[in-house]
Amino acid sequence: MLTALESVGMIILYLFMFLAFGSMLTGHMKKWKFSFSLSVFLGMLFYYSVFQLLAVPVTLLKQPLSLLSALWAATVVIVTVISVIRNRKMWYKRGRELALCSGKQKLLRLVPAVITAAMAVYVSLRQIYYLDAAYYVGNVTTSVFTNTINRYDPYTGNPLEVFAIRYLFSNYNIQDAVVCQITGIHPLIETKTIMAAVVMIVSNIVMWQICGLFYKEDTGSKVMMFVFAAVIQLFSVTYYITYSSSSFLLMRTYEGKNILASILAPGLLLLFGRIVQQPEQKANWIFLFLLSFAGPVLSTSASTLLPVGLSACLLPYMIWKKKARIMIPYLCCILPSIVIFGIYFLSTKGLFYIRAW
Repeated sequence: MLTALESVGMIILYLFMFLAFGSMLTGHMKKWKFSFSLSVFLGMLFYYSVFQLLAVPVTLLKQPLSLLSALWAATVVIVTVISVIRNRKMWYKRGRELALCSGKQKLLRLVPAVITAAMAVYVSLRQIYYLDAAYYVGNVTTSVFTNTINRYDPYTGNPLEVFAIRYLFSNYNIQDAVVCQITGIHPLIETKTIMAAVVMIVSNIVMWQICGLFYKEDTGSKVMMFVFAAVIQLFSVTYYITYSSSSFLLMRTYEGKNILASILAPGLLLLFGRIVQQPEQKANWIFLFLLSFAGPVLSTSASTLLPVGLSACLLPYMIWKKKARIMIPYLCCILPSIVIFGIYFLSTKGLFYIRAW
């Protein structure tokens, strides 16, 4: 019972931290209607981007995990306090607007919330076990109990001679290790229960925002589209060959590949849709860059697939609009992934390595 309460508390804390980080970006923008859900999604990207800026130097300097934990705890507290002071009135105002909407609107908005909560409970209770799953749990456990960062093989426990470049810039599970070290929560609970629920909730938030691209303020139509998408997910799970996006979402929820398929790729479509619909709002380009920067942190596969997705969206858009200047933000967006993939490619050829000790 205590573990369940701790898990629920951590899920709420994660969502609040994402809201605090996201509101630093969306809180006081001109011609921008504040959205709790969009702020949580962008906050997740911002949260992991800032974490990356701390984690990589600490790792390369071969410092203990405890140093990163102290730095990250201080950073989160500072950002959260500033965000609360800066945005509390706006949160209250927007919350009051939602509270004062009609009874029908409240009931309709309750449907996605109930579906999301049910899916979060489902993925927290039911998981399957793969080699990838063992890595996510094993790396967190190894990092916590050795007080190191990516310096041991999580499968064998043996020290590594050189850093595994593939995972050097993918610090999603190192963040889990930091949280486990700070809170004392067991790595198995953090990864397979708490983060599974958090990823599911954020994934549904992105889907809700995509519904808003099509139906704007038509809440009824947005809810119908959301429910239809949830039904497709639930009935597209394959229990033998688990390589559909639905299978990853509902069975391998906390893994990086699922975050790529269920949050980053739909998030790319969401932000591109906002660029098309709101070409005057330059902030959407900043958010798209943020997604491309945070992508490789959350999933190693993002460094190859995000540039493809960005190219598929932005190059035809540039030709359609006949605006060559779109090439500049496009190149900026693909640059983080290209750099990380280039380093990884050199490491596979034996041309680049970093000693772990």
